[in-house]
Amino acid sequence: MSQLEGEGRPSGQALVLPLPLALLLALLVAMPSAVFLHRSLANASPAFLFFTAPPPALPQQQQQQRPPPRPAAPDHAPPYRIALLGDSITAGTVCPGVVAPLAALLEPLLGEAYEVAGFCNNGLWVTRANPLTGEPFPPYSPAVGSSPFTEHPAWPKALAYGADVYVVTLGTNDVILPWFDETSYLKDYVRLVLELQALPSTLLVAVATSPPLTLPPLSQLPAALLLPALQRNVSDATDALLIDVHAALGGPPDESSLLLCDGVHPTLEGANIIAQALAAGLQESLQQSMGWPAFSQ
Repeated sequence: MSQLEGEGRPSGQALVLPLPLALLLALLVAMPSAVFLHRSLANASPAFLFFTAPPPALPQQQQQQRPPPRPAAPDHAPPYRIALLGDSITAGTVCPGVVAPLAALLEPLLGEAYEVAGFCNNGLWVTRANPLTGEPFPPYSPAVGSSPFTEHPAWPKALAYGADVYVVTLGTNDVILPWFDETSYLKDYVRLVLELQALPSTLLVAVATSPPLTLPPLSQLPAALLLPALQRNVSDATDALLIDVHAALGGPPDESSLLLCDGVHPTLEGANIIAQALAAGLQESLQQSMGWPAFSQ
């Protein structure tokens, strides 16, 4: 039976601005460069359009924390546990009239041998400290409604769940906030994946790329255009499985806009496409490479 933990509204505190105000400030700060970039893309070369940021260098301490090789299959009887860690896109409760938690959509595609649980909440992001001040963001507070994922109750619940497979579907909220910093984003994303890989139960961690942002001005934010490349770098740096949700939804904004109700959150059709992309990525890794039970899809 699928589970969904931590549904609700986002949070933050003191130095963390409420999401609507922070988003407005982000747009004001980023708009000049976004417009410039938007104009530049029209005449950009293919090499620029497929620019990939350099993979982050892991600190020596993180390299030493890499987990030892694990067995190819769980050492317990089914159901095998799969946990989805994410934000409002994972929760699937934002679009009007749509209730489409990814955990509930994914589990039927996998079959009776698998249990899928969602650990997610609106407004969660990856970055743990304010890049402008160096101060850690405070714990989640319902009064503010947004915070780092690791400061929300969904994080300890996900760790205690003891999943065989963790799928991280975070990272979109970071790039639309005014303090976004690429280096901090990569460092903290890598740290989160390594912490999941170090859990005794973990056999596989997957990183899913974010859906495309399809409506201006968010679609023109420079950081938003690089999201898939940044998340690919996290996968490369940690040897995590990469599942390309961005490509599954059509990639370019003009091809995927009908699958998102507001240019960010998926419609029911879009959520089903995301679930199918997750199932396909897991199937290739778990069945073809590790010999797990066949999926029902």
